[in-house]
Amino acid sequence: VRSHDTASKRNLKTVSLPSTEDSEVSIYTNLVYGEVEQIYSSDKTDLGKAIDVLVALITIWNLTDENGLALPITAETLKKFDISDVSFLLSQTDFADAEKKSILSGGQV
Repeated sequence: VRSHDTASKRNLKTVSLPSTEDSEVSIYTNLVYGEVEQIYSSDKTDLGKAIDVLVALITIWNLTDENGLALPITAETLKKFDISDVSFLLSQTDFADAEKKSILSGGQV
């Protein structure tokens, strides 16, 4: 019997947000099946699902609030990001190109 280690099949990279100098965001480039099932079983819009994808893929970041406290990696936090940063983070993933285009155009592909 061969061991099946899903963690080793996930690619993790660290990127910097275009809008935030010295930012570091560690993000997986691909989802696992359970994450896909959970995200796509919701009734959220494509934009809402895109945010859920990022919450599932981002593992850690060095982003803080005005008091220096670490920002939580949540949908509420990501909804406050500039759309160019959300687009950039999605572009760092293996998320399907058609899905990215649909999400970034508001579902108008």
